[in-house]
Amino acid sequence: MHTIQLLKLELSQKQLLLDTNRNEHTSEMEELQERLSDVVHEKKLAQLRLQAVTRSYEQELKEVRQLLKHEHVQEDRDPDGFTDTDMIVAEVRREVEEVLTSLPLLSQEEHRNLHSTDLSSLAIGDFVRVG
Repeated sequence: MHTIQLLKLELSQKQLLLDTNRNEHTSEMEELQERLSDVVHEKKLAQLRLQAVTRSYEQELKEVRQLLKHEHVQEDRDPDGFTDTDMIVAEVRREVEEVLTSLPLLSQEEHRNLHSTDLSSLAIGDFVRVG
């Protein structure tokens, strides 16, 4: 009879241990399911952000294409191919050419003096004249 009571006690302890392990595993499983749910939610948010950014880039690309198409049409209308900017650049180039060609020639001594000077300390006109 004593042996039966010991066996019952041992069985009860093992059942308690099993219940404890089952509860721990259930709790762990619920925790993992919650984490999985969070990750799935984060993935959906990331996909939505990616879609929004993609739409934004596609819209920007569409606008750039339209702008380029518009510029291409403008170039077709201008037979010389010069835009306002090209004309301004050409005018500035002509002005710089005039200034540079109007600089007086240096004598040999002036050239030697300027050439012996540190080039970084020369004025632009002198720098050009030294060549």
